[in-house]
Amino acid sequence: MPKSFGRKKGMRHPRQLLDGAWYHVTARVNRREMLLDRGEVRDLFLVFLARAKKRYNFRVANFCVMGNHIHLQVQPARGESLSAIMRWLLGYFARAYNKKRGLSGHFWGERFHSGFLMASGSSQSPSAISTRIP
Repeated sequence: MPKSFGRKKGMRHPRQLLDGAWYHVTARVNRREMLLDRGEVRDLFLVFLARAKKRYNFRVANFCVMGNHIHLQVQPARGESLSAIMRWLLGYFARAYNKKRGLSGHFWGERFHSGFLMASGSSQSPSAISTRIP
């Protein structure tokens, strides 16, 4: 039987990140529950998005808060970590949500997903490019 080399089963793929690039980021609520459709929950998420922008250096070109998931178009500044930004944003939002409702446990179902939109210096806006994302 041949030896298996490379990635082990169950390991995550490393994120493909470029300095100064724009990313389409999504995160889904655990069990696909429609928890973000309430106005006060959306408002709480936006409060934490604003706090994340004060804490980390990144730009948001566009965002959409759906009933059970979010979409963000994000450009971390050079040297800034997309993973650190999203870990803080999603983690602190989840803690605040649970504290307000006397809950514990996960709010988000999986780690966030990110896809490369464009490199820094492109002449197109990230919003124009994202309209082509299915």
